[in-house]
Amino acid sequence: MGKLPCFLCKHFRERAEYENGSLGKCDAYTEGIPYEHYAFMHHGDRPKECNNGIGFEPEEGVNNGR
Repeated sequence: MGKLPCFLCKHFRERAEYENGSLGKCDAYTEGIPYEHYAFMHHGDRPKECNNGIGFEPEEGVNNGR
């Protein structure tokens, strides 16, 4: 299994497991990325906006498969 799209986003900040089920934090989800968001991202249909007007943007130099 490859990295989840969130881990390849330039807005991703911290990978960790939290009590609320989130697996990390990013600029869009400063309190933790909801598990449901990760599950949705596995399908390859990345939303244009994740939260708070912020959406997936690949890190510089990352081939995001699109």
